[in-house]
Amino acid sequence: MSQKLFCTALLALAVALSLGLAPAASAQPSPPYPAPPGRQWALFGPYHSSWVCGQGGDTWPAAKSECFQGSGGWYWYGLRQAG
Repeated sequence: MSQKLFCTALLALAVALSLGLAPAASAQPSPPYPAPPGRQWALFGPYHSSWVCGQGGDTWPAAKSECFQGSGGWYWYGLRQAG
C-alpha cells in the first residue's frame, strides 16, 4: 500500500471515529461455559483498552474468558466461588 493511500485511509478512519461511525460493539457474549457447582462467573471491567483488559485477567487464579468489547470499554469473565 502506498504511503499516500495509507494516509488517506487513516484520515478516513479518524473522521469516521470522530463522527461516531465506528462499528458498533457486538452484544455482550455469554460466559465461556456453564459454571460448575459451587462456582459462578463474574464480569470484570470496564477497562479502557484490550491490552489493559488482558493485563487485568493475567493474574486471575481460576478460569477466565478472553477480553471482549462491550458498553463503555473492555470486559472479561472470571470463574469464582459462588456465594
